[in-house]
Amino acid sequence: MLFLESFLEYCSSRHPAEFPNLPKFDDPEKWQTSREYDIGNGRMDIIIQNPQEGFICVIENKVYASEGDDQLMRYGNWLDKHNREFPYSALCFLTTRGSASLPAGNTPYFRLSYQQDIYDWLEDTLPKIQAQGVNAVVHQYQAIISKF
Repeated sequence: MLFLESFLEYCSSRHPAEFPNLPKFDDPEKWQTSREYDIGNGRMDIIIQNPQEGFICVIENKVYASEGDDQLMRYGNWLDKHNREFPYSALCFLTTRGSASLPAGNTPYFRLSYQQDIYDWLEDTLPKIQAQGVNAVVHQYQAIISKF
């Protein structure tokens, strides 16, 4: 739960205009994550949600891959159609260097980069990690993504 909570708090603090207020992390059972979530006209890479609180964050992850046709627009439309179920939604475009989405149009989204944002988020989280082995793995991962 540490990584999920600290990641969402990082996004919220860095992108307050594009990120909704976070529900409390008082009950881990309320939080769900999934990957390759099929919406009929695409697959969203990562979904973080708290259905009881109406919160959802969709992450489109691009590492050395090109963006699909109108990909963020389709995901934004899906979020709009599910606004009643998820009134608190965010769409994130995660790339190695924080690139903009060219075909996003007017779809609201925020950008994250592995090289800076993921690195910084992990750096902020390191003091809270108690397991020495996990701490070492995070340092190794930071070394990898700093070279993107």
